[in-house]
Amino acid sequence: PMLSKPRLWGKNKKGGFLYNFSDSEKSIILGINKHGHKMERTEILYNTINYMNSIEFSINNDFLNFLETDKGKILIDKELINKDKSELILFNQTLSLAKLFSKTLFYLPTKADFRGRIYVTSYFLNYQGNEFSRALINFYKGKKLDKNGLENLYIYGATLYNENNISKKSLEEESEWTIKNIKNILNMDMDFISKAENKWLFINFCLVIQQYTKDNNYEVKLPIYIDASCSG
Repeated sequence: PMLSKPRLWGKNKKGGFLYNFSDSEKSIILGINKHGHKMERTEILYNTINYMNSIEFSINNDFLNFLETDKGKILIDKELINKDKSELILFNQTLSLAKLFSKTLFYLPTKADFRGRIYVTSYFLNYQGNEFSRALINFYKGKKLDKNGLENLYIYGATLYNENNISKKSLEEESEWTIKNIKNILNMDMDFISKAENKWLFINFCLVIQQYTKDNNYEVKLPIYIDASCSG
C-alpha cells in the first residue's frame, strides 16, 4: 500500500509507485516486456487505472479491535487450527500490515494485463485477496445510509451468511432473512456467526449493523463485494 497518492499514468508518464526501478514498471501492462503486447485505446486504460489508484482506503479498525476480544481470539483459533504453514504466515503478515496502517489512509495501486483486467499490485492488504484481507479494508470516506442503502446492506449480509443457499433467492427474501436474524446479528452470537459461509466479512456486517442501530447517521465505510462474471 502507498501512503501518498500514486503517480498518474499517461502517455510518456510512468505512474504508480513514486520510485519505479524494475522493468515491469516501465508499462502499465503487466508482463509487457516479456510477451510483447501492445496497448490500444490508451486513454481509457490510463483514466481507469488513475481513478482506481486515487481511491482512499483505511483499515477497518472495528474489525481489528474485534479480533483482540475473547470472541475474536476464539474464532481465530478455530479458523487457523488446520491451516498449513504458508496460510499461517499469510494470515500473520496481513494482520501485522493492517496494524501498521491502522491510523492512516492509504492507496492500493493497480495495473492491468493485456486483456484489460485490472489487478492490485500490493500484497497482503488487497481487495482482490483472500477473505481475511478484504475484511480488513474499508473505504476511508463513509456515507450515511438512506432506505435503499440499508436495504442493500441487509441483502449483502444475507449473501455473506448464505444460509440454505439464500444468495440464490430473491433480494426480498435476503432482506427478510437479515430482519429475521437481527437479534443474533446485534448480539454477535458466535454459534450463529460460526455457521456463516463468509465469517470474516459477515462479522464486519454485524459490526456495521451494531453501529447503525446506535446511530442512524453513522457513516458506513464498508465495501460491498459483488461477484462478477469475470473474477479478474
